[in-house]
Amino acid sequence: MTRRKTAVYALTVRGLTLGQKITAGFSDSYYLKPDLFGPRRLLKNNEFRPFDGLGQCLAENFAHYDGHVIIGAVGLTVRLIAPLLKSKITDPAVVGLGQDGRFAVSLLSGHLGGANELAKKTASLACGQAVITTATDLSGKPALEVLARDNGFKVEHWASLAPVASALTEDEEVPVFDPFNLFKPLLSRWPENFTDLNCPERGRAGPGLWVDYRTSPDCPETFLVLRPLGLTVGLGCHRDTDIREVAELFDRTFEEFSLAPGSVRVLATVDRRAEEKALLDLAEKLDVPLISYTPQELSPVPAPNPSETVKKNIGVASVCEAAAILAARTGRLLVPKQKSLKATCAVALTDWKSSAWAQAAPKA
Repeated sequence: MTRRKTAVYALTVRGLTLGQKITAGFSDSYYLKPDLFGPRRLLKNNEFRPFDGLGQCLAENFAHYDGHVIIGAVGLTVRLIAPLLKSKITDPAVVGLGQDGRFAVSLLSGHLGGANELAKKTASLACGQAVITTATDLSGKPALEVLARDNGFKVEHWASLAPVASALTEDEEVPVFDPFNLFKPLLSRWPENFTDLNCPERGRAGPGLWVDYRTSPDCPETFLVLRPLGLTVGLGCHRDTDIREVAELFDRTFEEFSLAPGSVRVLATVDRRAEEKALLDLAEKLDVPLISYTPQELSPVPAPNPSETVKKNIGVASVCEAAAILAARTGRLLVPKQKSLKATCAVALTDWKSSAWAQAAPKA
């Protein structure tokens, strides 16, 4: 796990004293030791990083830290961060702390950004109290986007998150379509809030939760979609293959087999193709890593469609199928080799936590 990087800001001598106390005790397995920022006019012995204006300093730092703790008036903090906000998916955590240390207020990105936890950590070091206002926390209900992130799921249909969260806080039952029983075990603490939806209904109204690596059956537009990161994609190509050809092969494969691109965990290939721009471009587009294996690592993998031509040119009889299977660590190929003129693609299923995942998935 990557430790989170935090910036602490103070405007007064008293605030800097509190800031030094906080930064001294912050470092642990989850957080790096924070960087402390203060007014240049108060700098004496390089005990903090100086700024000439807090607004400019925040603007320069905002995207480069996972969290920000501002010691000062909350109203001032709100005005300074307002122009910097972009999306609840990407905005960092922001916590407002009075210079007396009594209250650490989670202001921004309480769940995904981690401001609620940052407020609790800050309050414990300042000997104060964390102020948490997110509705699901106050009602003892799960923050679904955090459960998803921490357990290998990607959120789609972000607009549906608020209605689902609202239904939970109102103690309404939320239907869950999860045919492979991947996410439901995480909801066992709240049995009264979730009900199984076994038969998807086209056009179903109201909030709900949809967990599947497939795009068929159709998901109701009002449901929050969680894509389990359970697919590994093996790729092969000639040198300097056009970027569009690889992207089109990927799109065609996933459309034909009703697979969700959001469920891709990793792309894999042979080491001789690890720097191909077409593969790197697809990995960037999907926001997943591209990993590679040597021919020696790929050779023992029992791929169903080997090629003597590939073996002659690359040194191994299978690239895409063997790479997909090896990356998945299951030996379970979901989609066999698909070909374009200069590229190949195959998809395998990962060894998910639930045995039902591997057992119930359809065979190619």
